[in-house]
Amino acid sequence: MYEEALQNRLLVEKQATDSINSNNKQLLEKMNAARIENDRINALIIERNKNLREQWQQNADKMREKYIKDFSLNGEIMRSFAINNFGVWNCDHPQYPNYEIPILASYTDSTNVPVNLGNIAVVYKGFNGITQFAAGAIRVIPDQENMLWSIMDGSFYYFSYTDFKSAGITRGQQSFVFRMRTAGQQISSYEEIRKLVEKL
Repeated sequence: MYEEALQNRLLVEKQATDSINSNNKQLLEKMNAARIENDRINALIIERNKNLREQWQQNADKMREKYIKDFSLNGEIMRSFAINNFGVWNCDHPQYPNYEIPILASYTDSTNVPVNLGNIAVVYKGFNGITQFAAGAIRVIPDQENMLWSIMDGSFYYFSYTDFKSAGITRGQQSFVFRMRTAGQQISSYEEIRKLVEKL
């Protein structure tokens, strides 16, 4: 009787131990599987982040190249610009005519989609001058021939003398949305801009 009870107890303990060992084994297998899956996901995240950084860097490099190119073209023209019989317009030290007014300017393309033009050149035909402005307020001469232009991403945006005359800007005007036109070609040199402006 005692021997049978002892064997039964040993059997129960063995079954319990086997069950614990089996559970531990299953838990260890699940933990290993989870670790492998976690390592796989981490590797994918690292690769994705690497690709995103490379794409961001490539985009940043492209934007920097575009900015430098646009800035260089603008700077070259703004320092010394010749057109038709106007001779050289020098705006290194701009002197505004007394009859110009400040105006808060915003810009759209020909389809009325807003465009963020960082630098705007305003040409005063009668004043024989050209001046560059940052985004925001510019200065124009109402009832005179004014032309606006800018370069962004290699595209030439302009608001012609005729456009300005039709806009009806008055001395009391405080803001205006300029609907800019674009040249039908990418701009890569000073000569290309000069030829375009000479036609306006």
